[in-house]
Amino acid sequence: MLVSVGGTGAGAKVYLSENATDDTPVFNPKQGNLPQGPVYATLIEMNNSNYAMIGNEFGVWFTENLNAAAPTWYQLRTGINANVPVFHIVQQIRSVSDTYYHFEENGVPGSLFYPGTNNTGIIYIGTHGKGIFRTSKFYVETPSTTGIPEYFAYNQKLSVYPNPASTYTNLEFKLATDENLKAQIYDITGKLVKIIQIEARQGDNTAQINCDDLKAGIYMINLTSKTVNLSSKLVIRK
Repeated sequence: MLVSVGGTGAGAKVYLSENATDDTPVFNPKQGNLPQGPVYATLIEMNNSNYAMIGNEFGVWFTENLNAAAPTWYQLRTGINANVPVFHIVQQIRSVSDTYYHFEENGVPGSLFYPGTNNTGIIYIGTHGKGIFRTSKFYVETPSTTGIPEYFAYNQKLSVYPNPASTYTNLEFKLATDENLKAQIYDITGKLVKIIQIEARQGDNTAQINCDDLKAGIYMINLTSKTVNLSSKLVIRK
């Protein structure tokens, strides 16, 4: 466990415990060459206990020798480009597979698609005044269960525009191979209200969907084939 301490006085502001669940845990200082001042956030990288990040008044700092008596910390400025307070650091540690929910309504089968995570290992930081940043340095590729090449599995997404839409909307997506896809549109109750067959090609694709027959409301578009599972929200305004 890596903990931080506030205050501007002298003394360590970062401590590491390797027996935090014991009755009498021991916390060892890991201040190293960090500047004096409060430390607001800490993180131990999920796959390497020697890698750690902290957030303080001056930004993000990283060490690759946390277990040393006096770790060497490096300030990370690329992308942030400023000394800015960092109050939150979090890493996506869960890996969740894509999930289908199959149902039948009035004799008509349907399904809802709940996309899994595709950001396992990515680290996010929250700053005071400059917004949120992320690094993919520790991204963990999750093996695909659909046969999609890893590159496309990570970068594949469904863009819907205009959104909100009135009379039509476009579906924009990228494929690894030529495929016939099915676009299913569900209303907010989960009812299947529209099915569109799409012939698509390898690479970038754009398919226009007629929305004249859709009432005003919120919908979910599910685009599927043997190797593709994509979804996005669609808002219809009349």
